[in-house]
Amino acid sequence: MTKNKILINSLYLGPVELWKHLCLSPCIYVESKENYQKKSYRNKCEILCSSGVELLSIPLKKGKHGGIPITEVEISYVDLWIEQHDKKISDAYIKAPYFDFYIHGLRDLWKKKFKHLFDLNDAVLKWTLEALCLDIPVVRTTTFQKIAEDDEITDLRPMSKLGKRSNPLSNHTYPQVYEYKFGFKPNLSILDLIMNQGPEAVVYLKQMKDK
Repeated sequence: MTKNKILINSLYLGPVELWKHLCLSPCIYVESKENYQKKSYRNKCEILCSSGVELLSIPLKKGKHGGIPITEVEISYVDLWIEQHDKKISDAYIKAPYFDFYIHGLRDLWKKKFKHLFDLNDAVLKWTLEALCLDIPVVRTTTFQKIAEDDEITDLRPMSKLGKRSNPLSNHTYPQVYEYKFGFKPNLSILDLIMNQGPEAVVYLKQMKDK
């Protein structure tokens, strides 16, 4: 079967369920011509902390973002969200096997204090591909299409919405730091898989695709 190119929204890390498709794609197209949408993974991600599943959110500069092009949405640094994310991620994964190996690269991205959300997400996407040892080109869209017209493109933009987690019994699992407290939590941020599985994360994603 021919591998389809994938079309996604700009995402902050993105959920595992999305990445099982991305890992087999010959090219990733990132939607750069849409307007910002709330209640999505565009500026949010989910991780499993000592208190349960936590939703991390990147604050945006005040104003109505719904009608703003995604490339023009600005990040707010009034609240110390970088420190908050670092603390939550450390709480979640400091006991994970690969925390020390990956956390420094993520911190380096935060330190750059990108002005626009789209640019931060672009850097995070490329960091994630590198962490997964995936050499996949990333291309920005040049026009907006509500429905993708190219038959070779699989449109996964709907997967950027915050949604219900799938039934854990139906998923291929992997060890999570706080699984002993809360049971396995599927479809968290790709960061959860990377911190817990390291180089084996991409193997897990490909096995998921076969399910």
